[in-house]
Amino acid sequence: MTAILKSNTLRFQEAWDHYNPGAIPFLLRDRERFLNEKPYRGLKILHNTPLSLDATCKIQLLLMAGADVTVTCVPFLRPQTQPLAEEILYNEGVPLIVDHNNISDDFDVILDCSAVFAGRLTPRLGAVELTQSGTNIYKVLNPQSYKVISVDDSRLKGLETFYGTGSGFLNGFSQFANESVASQEFLIFGYGKVGQGVAHFLKESGAYVTVVDVDFDRLAYAQKRGIRGISFEAREKILDAIQNSFAVVTATAILGFISKYFTANDFRCVKYLANIGAEDEWGDQFESAQILNHKSPVNFGTPEPTPMKYLEAIFHAHNSAIDLLLDTELKNGYHGVPQDWDLKILSDWCQFHNVEIEDVMKELGNI
Repeated sequence: MTAILKSNTLRFQEAWDHYNPGAIPFLLRDRERFLNEKPYRGLKILHNTPLSLDATCKIQLLLMAGADVTVTCVPFLRPQTQPLAEEILYNEGVPLIVDHNNISDDFDVILDCSAVFAGRLTPRLGAVELTQSGTNIYKVLNPQSYKVISVDDSRLKGLETFYGTGSGFLNGFSQFANESVASQEFLIFGYGKVGQGVAHFLKESGAYVTVVDVDFDRLAYAQKRGIRGISFEAREKILDAIQNSFAVVTATAILGFISKYFTANDFRCVKYLANIGAEDEWGDQFESAQILNHKSPVNFGTPEPTPMKYLEAIFHAHNSAIDLLLDTELKNGYHGVPQDWDLKILSDWCQFHNVEIEDVMKELGNI
């Protein structure tokens, strides 16, 4: 018997009540399908994501689909979990295991984030990864005993990382710094999905933005968008940019990145240091108190880290990728999401929100 059948689900409804139905069309559609079809009946699922309030809606959908769900969260992001989310799970009888050493290797599916369980557990069917940092790990691991699907390896993920995380960063930074970003110098390490979104929203708010990246195509794209780009090979230029920055932001998706190449002294003149990645990208040379939100992604210091409008389609994809794992024709090993599957969800999102898909595709064109 699944946990959802042991309760009256009143506490779960508290989470759903936080969102306007117009912001969660995918989740409402999934709720109807999962209740009627029970597509994941009998599957044992380990759910590992940041445990914010919105995630409880995502978790309940899996229970509605008939799954037996155990919940944990990314260790680095545990301090950012919302007490109400943990309270709801506890009251609804959903197992929540914080200590990963107490999680047994007995799952059909792992819905993973940051590849926390890559190489540690062996799911019978496979894993679905949510982040770029985790995708990089699973690509190297490329397990041959189970399947891995990366939701991050998609155009769709740009809704969250470009629009959602970009706007979430601006909200989080403004809350912690309590200063306007207009006319201030920002330096961003990394100009991938997340870095592009952060740079876009900062520039729209009147900030001066410089980005550092190893990819010359990305740097050329930044220049087209009116953003100064510096190659990672140009160390002296980077050091000069650091000294002239009001704030430095990490968006590399690499654990401990800054400490590998720079010292804390290099950043002594910078007023604000921030991270927007799912890992501690500053590393051991920096105390947590030196970084906004104690090294956790700065947007996770707000009640809604990512606006639900940009997040729920990713929640839908993360859950529904279980359908891909159930496809017997899919071979073991690493896979991005199928292009037609990716485009269908993105197209549906545009229809739901009355947005031209050509405009979205153009904005996400270099991601």
